[in-house]
Amino acid sequence: MAKREVEGEEYRDISSPNRSVTAKNRVLCEPEWNFEIGSSIINSMQSDFKKIEEKIDKLASATTRGFEKVDKRFGSIDKRFAGIDKKFSGIDERFDGIDRRFDGMDKKFEGKFDDLAAMIQRGFEETASKTELGEVKSELGEVKVRLDRVENILLRDRTNRIERIEDKLLQVEVLLGQRFK
Repeated sequence: MAKREVEGEEYRDISSPNRSVTAKNRVLCEPEWNFEIGSSIINSMQSDFKKIEEKIDKLASATTRGFEKVDKRFGSIDKRFAGIDKKFSGIDERFDGIDRRFDGMDKKFEGKFDDLAAMIQRGFEETASKTELGEVKSELGEVKVRLDRVENILLRDRTNRIERIEDKLLQVEVLLGQRFK
């Protein structure tokens, strides 16, 4: 018996027409070869291989069809995204137009807002304060009192004049002997 070592394991050849090999002192033996059984096994293996190839072909065609469906689906999705991109491009162009309009308005009103702010500030500087308004209110109160006095004086004066006119009218009536009422 011949011994040989492969990767630290000891193999031993046993001389027989049907070769047997041992690995780690374990004997693996091949049975005697029977051609009838062997050819039937080979034939069944060949038919199994044909069945396997047919299954592989069926799976390959099914996979191909699946990929074609997926490609169609992705194509339709790509078309949708292209449409959405066009819409966003249109919206983007509109915003650019609006932005240009605002830039034009900024240029148009550039100094006017500063001028307006300065005018408003000057206006507030000239506006009366609370104390000044309080003084005006008290002066208006004094004016009201004076107007009331003037009104009373004028009313008394008018009343006196009317009474004098009525007295004179009575005297004229008495003189004429008639009453005008």
